[in-house]
Amino acid sequence: MAKTISDLTLELSRALSTLDARCRAKRDRAEADKDRRLAKLPSTGAALKKHERALDTIVQQKNTALHQAADARDAAIDNGRSKRSDAHLKVRKQHEREQDRALKKSIRAKREAAKVYEAARRKAKKLALGSQYKAIKKAQAAYEDALAEARQSYDDAIEDARDKYRQGHEDGLSAEQQARREANRKFDREVSNAHEAHDRAVAAADMALGLALADDPKAQAIVSEYQKKLMQIERDCSAAKQALHKKFREDKKKV
Repeated sequence: MAKTISDLTLELSRALSTLDARCRAKRDRAEADKDRRLAKLPSTGAALKKHERALDTIVQQKNTALHQAADARDAAIDNGRSKRSDAHLKVRKQHEREQDRALKKSIRAKREAAKVYEAARRKAKKLALGSQYKAIKKAQAAYEDALAEARQSYDDAIEDARDKYRQGHEDGLSAEQQARREANRKFDREVSNAHEAHDRAVAAADMALGLALADDPKAQAIVSEYQKKLMQIERDCSAAKQALHKKFREDKKKV
């Protein structure tokens, strides 16, 4: 089955989320190594405690953003499901009404045809004996044609109602699917934003720690090495992100 633009966009969003997770893991390992080395220095105790408190606050803020994003996604998906359910109920009731109208119309048409036939038959009985059969035969043919027309009209109306029902059902499912995709895309964006905000806040906290340790050459060397590792991680992750966007643009041209 060929992929659509929506499919490719969702794949890109998820690939970027996976990449962000890998990059965060690398940053976390580098940070853990830095903290372990700094903790061994006798002059860094107070600064490290302040840094840890700042990091704890940053993590809590990120978790709050992630929980809010997840709640918003679930609410949007549930809203899409509810709308689909309401739409299907509306379509089903409309289908039942159209079936009922078609049946009533068919019954009326058959009754009218029967009345016309009986009137023509009574009239034929008043004709000369040699003409009665021909008149009744003609009335019978007209009656059968009327019944066939009523039957065909009913079948056409039922089939049309079924087509509308199927289309309405499919439209409801499609709308629900689109709402789910959009909710997931928005969730992925908000998760990415939360992680980026977290990383910026951590960088600011690390800078503050670096300033607090400015008078300790050993601590400065550890922080400097850590910052170089972060810069390399960012370069690698940026290159990988650009490669994903390039692939997305190339795949989109094939759709």
